Amino acid sequence: MTTTKPHTPLKIPEGKARDWSIVHSTYPPDHEFQTASFRCQMFGGQRNKTVSWPHETTWHRLQEYGGTWMSDLPCEQSQARACIKGMKGRVLVGGLGIGLAATLLSKSRTVKEITVVEVQQDVLDLVRPYTRHPKIVMVKDDLFAYLKALPDNAFDYALYDIWQSDGEDT
Repeated sequence: MTTTKPHTPLKIPEGKARDWSIVHSTYPPDHEFQTASFRCQMFGGQRNKTVSWPHETTWHRLQEYGGTWMSDLPCEQSQARACIKGMKGRVLVGGLGIGLAATLLSKSRTVKEITVVEVQQDVLDLVRPYTRHPKIVMVKDDLFAYLKALPDNAFDYALYDIWQSDGEDT
């Protein structure tokens, strides 16, 4: 399915902060992307679609030591949208990544505040300037330490995404 919708809500320039980097991948017009891997279909119940755009597209990846932590490819956007569906009120996001979850949440009328907890200053330096929104509050801290200090019911919803691998062994 060729679409005219924007291919990503993110606009982060390539950059590097010590061992972390934002890298772009550019694909030609009409390149076909899948919205769900076989694993996501099988274990997550996601439906797969093939999508493409009639123009060149550029996508973002967050890497550490050359290994990818996350991207904003259609498959990851689909996973993020499925995870945040129905969230409202105050939302805690564990892990900034490339800011995809926080950015998508900031577009929801029912989400009032998004607190993102990120332990890596370098990730904050690379991504925070391009993930600014009045609803988003960034905190540099270890997620587990932050959670221990919270009072009960501090947030209405939470999304924890603080691991690199997403295979069945994770």
